[in-house]
Amino acid sequence: QHTAHFTTSRGDILGAWPVGDFVERYGAPTIAVERSVLHGVLRDALEGSPLRTGAQVVSFDQDPDGVTVHFADGGSERGDLLIGADGIHGAVRDHLFGPARNIFSGYIAWRGRAPMEHADIPPGTFNAVFGPGTRFTYYDVAPGLVHWMSVANGKPGGRDGTGVRDMLLDRHRGWA
Repeated sequence: QHTAHFTTSRGDILGAWPVGDFVERYGAPTIAVERSVLHGVLRDALEGSPLRTGAQVVSFDQDPDGVTVHFADGGSERGDLLIGADGIHGAVRDHLFGPARNIFSGYIAWRGRAPMEHADIPPGTFNAVFGPGTRFTYYDVAPGLVHWMSVANGKPGGRDGTGVRDMLLDRHRGWA
């Protein structure tokens, strides 16, 4: 059974969420998938249908027979459905829900992935570890591949300089 674990940086248990129960409760499991893998799954599902990449969506029109997407270059495409994966600042999202009012949350995240096989990270792993003003989360996204994220309180608009790796190692040094 897969469980999401939440602990302190000292290893004290804050909670656990049995996400393995999702199949029974909701009819489908939770999964972690990399964006590039999801893109590949969606691309492969098109089975020879036209695919347009690198185009900026500005609007779309929907009717009972399908949807027409309009692009910034003046072009358009028609299809049976539109998958709005153009991000939080995207026209599809804005058209469906209204303009996004993005407000900086006060958190900054550093992310990565690492090829790793370890007895403490079996398939289905999700661990969130909390420390003062920061947290570290890691979970498997494929056999032998772990996604990680370090999140800290911070100001908007910052840019990383040199020494980010050492800063992250120092931040989480000694954690359980």
